[in-house]
Amino acid sequence: MNTAGLLHSMLYGFGVIDAQVALNHALNWGQEGAYVRGPRMSVLSGDMTPGTNHHGGGSNRWSVNPGHSMTLEWDYNNNNNNNNDDVSTTLRIEHVRVFIEADTPMGHGYFGATLCGPSGVCSQLSIRGRGVDTHIAWSYSTLRHWDETILYIPEEDVRPADVKERIAPSNPSDYGKWTLRVGNLFGYRSEPVVIRAWGLTFHGTARRRH
Repeated sequence: MNTAGLLHSMLYGFGVIDAQVALNHALNWGQEGAYVRGPRMSVLSGDMTPGTNHHGGGSNRWSVNPGHSMTLEWDYNNNNNNNNDDVSTTLRIEHVRVFIEADTPMGHGYFGATLCGPSGVCSQLSIRGRGVDTHIAWSYSTLRHWDETILYIPEEDVRPADVKERIAPSNPSDYGKWTLRVGNLFGYRSEPVVIRAWGLTFHGTARRRH
């Protein structure tokens, strides 16, 4: 369950649409007090590269040795030049696009990537497979943050208390942190995986009361 209360599965997504519930929503669309969707919105982090310490990594070279992993971080609060908190709290995410450029000497089948939002909800973007491409410049997408906001908002987190206590951030300074964990899944000696750049794009709509 994400913070918006939506149950989902890594294998089956959000499940089959309930036609009766969809019909009821359609019949009541736009009534007083109901939430309605506003204009489409996007928020971009920009491409992040080694040497930009505030974007995570803290190094001029993001390399991951076989059997190891590395966590890269982007903080909306530290990188939001316009300081537009209204966007972060009104944009309801539909999907997050994650761009990754990397050299994978043993093939991208040994490249792992997981994106975690500040709410503690994580998405596996890439797992072990048979891919042989040694250089990738790909975009991955995740829907697991559907209807969440970019910033973690404790009062909007409808998950059970034990879940929030276990995975939600307790420090407000972490409310805007998104992390990308990348791994070199090759278990033997080889060249390291080198991350050249990564970036985030949040797609969604503004939500307002009618």
